[in-house]
Amino acid sequence: MVGVTNSAVTSAVFALQDIDRSRKCKFVRLMSDENRTRIASEYLTQHDYPVKWRSYFTQRVREQDKSNSQLDWDVVDAAVFLRQAGELKIKDLRRRDFRSAIFKRAPEMSRMQLFFHLYRPDLVMGTISSVRMAYSHPGMSNFSSQISLTLVDEASQMPRFAFITLCQSFPTSRLVLFGDIRQLPPFSDSQLPADLHRYAVGNILEDASSYNRFPQLPLFKVHRCPRQITTLLSNTFYEGSLVSDKDSCVFFPELRSLGLPYTHPLVFVNHNFKHKADGTSVINVEEALLAIHFAKGLFRARRHASFAVMSFYKSTAAFVEDNAPEFLQNSTVDGSQGREYDYIFILTSRTSGNQSFLDDPKRINVAISRTKVACLVLGSIDYLRSARTWCQIMKTLSQENFAYNY
Repeated sequence: MVGVTNSAVTSAVFALQDIDRSRKCKFVRLMSDENRTRIASEYLTQHDYPVKWRSYFTQRVREQDKSNSQLDWDVVDAAVFLRQAGELKIKDLRRRDFRSAIFKRAPEMSRMQLFFHLYRPDLVMGTISSVRMAYSHPGMSNFSSQISLTLVDEASQMPRFAFITLCQSFPTSRLVLFGDIRQLPPFSDSQLPADLHRYAVGNILEDASSYNRFPQLPLFKVHRCPRQITTLLSNTFYEGSLVSDKDSCVFFPELRSLGLPYTHPLVFVNHNFKHKADGTSVINVEEALLAIHFAKGLFRARRHASFAVMSFYKSTAAFVEDNAPEFLQNSTVDGSQGREYDYIFILTSRTSGNQSFLDDPKRINVAISRTKVACLVLGSIDYLRSARTWCQIMKTLSQENFAYNY
């Protein structure tokens, strides 16, 4: 199973852990040691390959060291890799023959090849690039032919060149694309010529689902969002086709404790803080600080919940990153696709000028649909009302959904 972003893959790992409570499914998430040191801590899991090979090799080495059976040379090689990584000392082994075997031993396989040979995972996960790189390691080509099914999550964001590399890397595998054409398309540099965009980036999911080119299975049941938000999204973006499996909630005491509207999971908080241009981006410091203030208040009431600030503009997101408390996750709206949180704070930031980016229906759909409990949208309500999509959303709400005292 692959995703375009670490965000999507991390969500899939956590979802699998929730579903497979008996731990029958053996899986690993592929990434390099170097990449694991670079990505944000919120995207790290105990199933990442740099963690998994160490823990699994250690387990097999301990089992062999405790037994009196004949040495398994694959496990001996696992011990060699652990020793090379500083995870094992020869003196820590009980068996003399085991200690002697690894002293000058040169493994017959690469580390990743040996891991796959011993562990035999049922499911491999990772970003498209990390999975492709892993299977290009020495000795891994034999394992690529064993992949019979490739699941692509958040496929609406998969560019054409990534799709081509998947097909080339796993030629015998069938592809299943999971995604939503009403959410954000693949990223493309604004300076990329249209012809190059069409050939290199394109929109694979939209192409595949148009004119019934391939078999499709529509999934309309929504498990994440509160019922009222699912209904709003359904009527605004999906022609009323979505169905919620959650009950309606009309009382949110945690919002009430902050002096906010508390009868609906979607709240608009009006402010009069003017934005500032920051290069090609926009920053609204006061808006960001207000969101952090609300997040701290909600955290006091719901310490076991998850919280995230999602900014439409990179400069505001950068400010939040520098000033947010540890419990508060932060990203741009574009970077949040594939994630979910109990409480989200959407920062619109811009209070005047061009609305095309801020009013993009797919971007708004992604932003609001990240929430599991409640969503607070911060911005200039008068300005947002003058934008087509935001106005359409606001018309479905009552005055009780708006807070004007900021």
